[in-house]
Amino acid sequence: MQPGDIAALLLAVAGSVITSWLTGKLLPLDKPATETPQLTAKYQTLEMWVGLIWLILLAPAASVVIWRFLVRLGSTHASKLGEALILLVPSGIEWALAAVFPAMTLTVLLMWLCVRIYLGRQYAEYRRYEQIRWGASRIWIWSLFAILAGLSLLFAVALLDTYVLVTNERIRINPFFSRTERSYLYQEVRDIRTAASWIALAGNEVENREYVLCFKDGLSWSTDSHPGVLPDKLRLAQFISEQSGVPITELSVLSRKDQSCESALPPAKAPPRGAAQ
Repeated sequence: MQPGDIAALLLAVAGSVITSWLTGKLLPLDKPATETPQLTAKYQTLEMWVGLIWLILLAPAASVVIWRFLVRLGSTHASKLGEALILLVPSGIEWALAAVFPAMTLTVLLMWLCVRIYLGRQYAEYRRYEQIRWGASRIWIWSLFAILAGLSLLFAVALLDTYVLVTNERIRINPFFSRTERSYLYQEVRDIRTAASWIALAGNEVENREYVLCFKDGLSWSTDSHPGVLPDKLRLAQFISEQSGVPITELSVLSRKDQSCESALPPAKAPPRGAAQ
């Protein structure tokens, strides 16, 4: 397993379990069960077991299966990008986020099919029980799941085409949700900036070292766009610094202007090796 895979596995399982449990809590009863005593006595136990199997077994298992499929799909796609000295692709945790809702939606359909087969001719009666007990609330919940599953698949497609590839001659960058790859020779690197903390989009200061590459065309790239997959951020920055001849500039904090490369900085010596650990 790759670093972070255990955390991603736990995230996929926990995400599906928690979301399944919350779904049951959010489903309102249109009518109390006491108004349908005969149907309740006949089908409430079945419904309880179906919910438990979905919550504890099917949804988590499907999340893991889809997660593993997405990770392997990402690795296969990355292998076709070309030879690289350093290759940055989405982490297992990001793939786990993309797996939860498709897994839940597919397992809901699977459980519905199994219940229909199991009940046979009694399924029409069970549907009447569902309509009395839950009304239209279930339809809205499952419709929401289908929408979230579609958005998750769109997220997965965007992750599949997100990478940073470093070779001896250039760096190739394809940011998240970008349709075109940006490719730069090392001679096109203008600045390499770092700090022990940086300003996030929300305006808060985050104590975590990141590196920002500024290019001569005015665009930039930050290691912050690949959270969780850069245990060797310093190695990446040092390699690009060596290839481009541009020293790493150490700042007190990476402001928004520093991250977008709007501000010009004087050359600075690279920080000591232990500074970015």
